[in-house]
This record gives sequence, structure tokens and C-alpha cells, in this order.
Amino acid sequence: AASAAGNFGGPQTMPPDVLHLILCDDIQIDPNNYHRCNVLGLMTSMRCCAIPPFPVIRPQFVTLVVWTGGQGTGELTLHIIEEGTGNAVFRTRPRQVRFVGHAAEVGGVVFRIRNCSFPAAGLYWVQVLLGGLVIARQRLFLRPEEIAS
Repeated sequence: AASAAGNFGGPQTMPPDVLHLILCDDIQIDPNNYHRCNVLGLMTSMRCCAIPPFPVIRPQFVTLVVWTGGQGTGELTLHIIEEGTGNAVFRTRPRQVRFVGHAAEVGGVVFRIRNCSFPAAGLYWVQVLLGGLVIARQRLFLRPEEIAS
């Protein structure tokens, strides 16, 4: 994460420290405690069993971003980048966020990714950007399902 003020939104914006960047099927937030959530279907890779296996469209999955600290406001976006080509296969609309600035305060956001098309097997990067600069990223591998003969 960059440390210079002013690169992320307003003139006093400082990036947060991203604690978690989690890809999963869904998130359930505890209605009695917003700092507790259940992660359903943790994902590190996807296997595609269609013939042909690619391109594949994932109808929906979720990305949970949890941070601490940060200061000011900025635009948060999520991109999914194909490693081999550098092409973005998915981008969210910018989301305005406000950071409270205290290191003990935890914040977060849930991105619901719908109808993401992955053109080929391989490594993809799920990236969270603040003001256009990457503040966190997570690997996502796509593999064709191996058919036993």
C-alpha cells in the first residue's frame, strides 16, 4: 500500500491496512454484531467441468474486504485481472468510502460479483483499488475439471 497522502481521494486521504480479502460464495453478517460474519464457501480456485470448459461465467460470488485504520474518503473499486494478458475481466463501479482514521477501528465492504466471465484457465488477480491504486490483491486460479478415463 502506498503511504503518501493525497493519492487516494481527498487531500488528507491515507490508505487503510487491509486485514482480509476473502473470496467466497456468500457472507452472512450477524445482525446483533456487525463485526461478526460467517464466510460461506471459501474460494481459492474454481474448477470448470463444462465442455468446452472456457469461457466460463460464474453467476455470483462475493469478495469481503476488511481493513483497519485509514483516514479521509476515497473511491474503492474491485477489478479481476487475467494474469496472462493483463486484461480486466470484471470491474465494479466506484464506491465512496470514509475511513475513520483510528487504528483500532475496523471497517469493511462486501462486493457482490455477478456474471463474471473468465475466458481461459489460469491465474487471475482480484484487486481492490483505492483512488486507482492497488491496496490489496488475492489470487484466484481457474482450472478445467480433469476427466478420469
